[in-house]
Amino acid sequence: MATALLFLIGLATYHLLFDAGFVSLDDEVYVSRNHHVLEGLSFDGVFWAFGTCRNGNWHPLVWLSFQLDAQVFGSDPFGFHFTNVMLHILCSICLCGALRLFGARAGLGVMIAVLYCIHPLHVESVAWISERKGLLASLFWFLAMIAYGWYCKKPSWGRVSFVAGAMLGGLMSKPSLVAFPIVMLAVDLWILRRIESTRIDPEGLHSADSFDDYPVLDVRQLSFREALVEKTPLVLLSICFCVIAWVTQQQAGALSEFIEESFLIRLMNVPSTMSFALLHLVWPFDLGINYLPPQSRTSVAMLSVAVLVLLGWGAWHFRRHYPLIGFGLIWFVVCFFPTSGLVPVGSQWTADRYSDLPLVGVYIALVCSAWQFCCIHQISQKWLIGVALVLSSVLGFLSFEQSKVWKNTGTLMSHATKVNPRNFVAWINLGEFRLESGDYSEAIEDFEMALVSSPGNLMATNNLGLAYYRLGDHQRAIRHFEEVIRQGQGSPEAFLNLGNCLREQNRVEAMALYRKALAMDPGYSQAHNNLGALLIGVDHRKAMTHLKEAVRLWPGNVDAQCNLANLYAMQGQWEQSADAYAKVLRLDSGHYVAKNNLGFVLQEIAKHKRSDR
Repeated sequence: MATALLFLIGLATYHLLFDAGFVSLDDEVYVSRNHHVLEGLSFDGVFWAFGTCRNGNWHPLVWLSFQLDAQVFGSDPFGFHFTNVMLHILCSICLCGALRLFGARAGLGVMIAVLYCIHPLHVESVAWISERKGLLASLFWFLAMIAYGWYCKKPSWGRVSFVAGAMLGGLMSKPSLVAFPIVMLAVDLWILRRIESTRIDPEGLHSADSFDDYPVLDVRQLSFREALVEKTPLVLLSICFCVIAWVTQQQAGALSEFIEESFLIRLMNVPSTMSFALLHLVWPFDLGINYLPPQSRTSVAMLSVAVLVLLGWGAWHFRRHYPLIGFGLIWFVVCFFPTSGLVPVGSQWTADRYSDLPLVGVYIALVCSAWQFCCIHQISQKWLIGVALVLSSVLGFLSFEQSKVWKNTGTLMSHATKVNPRNFVAWINLGEFRLESGDYSEAIEDFEMALVSSPGNLMATNNLGLAYYRLGDHQRAIRHFEEVIRQGQGSPEAFLNLGNCLREQNRVEAMALYRKALAMDPGYSQAHNNLGALLIGVDHRKAMTHLKEAVRLWPGNVDAQCNLANLYAMQGQWEQSADAYAKVLRLDSGHYVAKNNLGFVLQEIAKHKRSDR
């Protein structure tokens, strides 16, 4: 019954995502332009998944899940969104199962799982294809909880291996499971009460029946030292993956701000980001993406510290009747700490997806404490059920509306700029979307807004030049591209774009610029395509090499597919040319040149077949 309910609620809340597309934030890197993923499951693909640290992360299970999607559904975004939604629903079901195993009353377990399923703060993790890593990590976390509950019934090395295996699966998806051993120690103290002589008010905990007694009676009592020792394998896994995460992020340059920002600033991030997440928990409106730091960090940090201290005092003061408030607070702080900003990763200050697992502890504390309040004050449980139904309806509606924001890059970034007009990342991505849509004048305005918020931003400068190039103002475009190159940042995009500006008047210099772009990024599909296109009239063999590589790196590159088809036709390879034009039309059914040329190629094929007879 609970499984069916969670499935229907999740489907009703997130079904609009089945019609959503890819977004510009990382989806190209993870899926839409990643040939390792789009080729589906293969021996080479599995080998690549375990060997790559692309985007500063080692998460082979994420790559394998994407490859499986591509194998089953192809390159259409529907399949990837479908899997994300199903994974989130499965997470909710597993959470409910884990809570029941820990002894939560059935109704409370369902309420907590519903909160997790439909709270708007989780929409980002479900709607964003690239955040598959967070969904897989959550799924393995809840599976590890189930395995831990099973282990506690009858501890053995065999059973602990299942806990470690589930935790390892989560760590191979996202490092957020490094907090799992500490949280399970809190579970021992507050929920299962496995630790002798340190029980947290056993009468107060169970007097309101938020958790039944049967799991407590079935588990063997341990000393605090024994509880720590039994978690040694889990702690070792956490340490190992902390090192892996640090090394991979450092190699990718994602820790650059660690050097730039002072320790005091980074320390202020910790309470600020935690309080920001709790604020959105109770007021889930105006949710953006990749939030930037506030302008007044000191005042925000001081206010945030006051809020957290107040919550801590409340947890201590009400510990006798509502002990799970302290449990929820510890779960939240421990899980959120790795992403709290002490070690900054990327340009964002915080993000909704960072709250995915930390808020589970808060949900447990809120729901169970509300139940205990009703029991202690002899309030009819019908009131709690009524409040839960109203709250679920409101949160479900808000999540449904929030999912509409993720329809495409344009809707997402337009929303993000309304939430925070200072969000230069959103302005850049919105400008890129409008650039692709042909709205060049509006794209210029977006890039200029980005430069107002982030003066000298190289990506915005490069894209501004590209917009002027598309408008035909090559002189302005060249000035912007040269400015990016002059900064010495080694931007392959700037070299490509400058080459595009010069290729009509100086093909030799344009080819040299394309080669510089490829020297910086050998996997740059568009640079291979543009260089190959210029080489068609100079060296067919080299042109073929570059065009084939462009198509291999990005199978959806329509220009490269068309140029390759043209080259095949020039060489009289009619069958290969027809296949390439057919691929172009599958990607863009309205491609006039491909339609016209395919007709000509098919005539040539028919002519040769008649002559062969």
